[in-house]
Amino acid sequence: MGENSYFRRKLQLGGLLRSRDEAIIKFCDKKSVIHVGCSDSPFTELRLRQGTLLHQQLIPVVSRLLGVDIDTRGLNILREAIGGEYSDIDIQRYSKVKDITLQQVFGFTPDVILLGDVIEHLNNPREILMALANLTRGSDTRILITTPNSLAIRNTINTALGYELMHPEHLLIHSPTTLRTVLDSSGLTPIAWNYYLIQTGTDTPHRLYDSLGSIAARFRGAWADGHFVVCVSKEASK
Repeated sequence: MGENSYFRRKLQLGGLLRSRDEAIIKFCDKKSVIHVGCSDSPFTELRLRQGTLLHQQLIPVVSRLLGVDIDTRGLNILREAIGGEYSDIDIQRYSKVKDITLQQVFGFTPDVILLGDVIEHLNNPREILMALANLTRGSDTRILITTPNSLAIRNTINTALGYELMHPEHLLIHSPTTLRTVLDSSGLTPIAWNYYLIQTGTDTPHRLYDSLGSIAARFRGAWADGHFVVCVSKEASK
């Protein structure tokens, strides 16, 4: 085996989703959901006013919704603004606990656990992924993970223009290969892999910018803005 063959990986194939939030809402429709990172700090109040907060949009379509976040201030804002069920449990504490279930921790076993753009904010995303692998052992719960894609064509465009567009609280960004490695090493098995696009604005420059990204992603899915991956615990997939 040569050095090149050791490092080379085929790109992860997957469908292309035009809107991350629309795809999440469709996937969660009529299902019971635990939404991890539901408050979307520090934009909770702004997105509530705009009506663009994902948790707010999930309420009318799911059968049950529990919001989970370690941001207690954000949870209090949500309780006062839209009501609902919330928990400030830090799921990462269960990364090494294999004899506990979702029923014991949250009082029910959901159809879906949603991590919408969460793992890129964590020092060690494997801790929460290992915890979810442990908590969902022996269940049919699906874990839906979305996260930005390091191979997104707009990153190349931004570099050519001399800047980097990145959330100031992001600690990492994954390529398809590194995300697959993190999931596998955390005890999760991907059962569906797609890519999503985002819309940055409605004026002419932003529409042109988004169109270039969309055209490239249609040619090569791995040039899209983010990953949309459905996983199950390896224990459940056997």
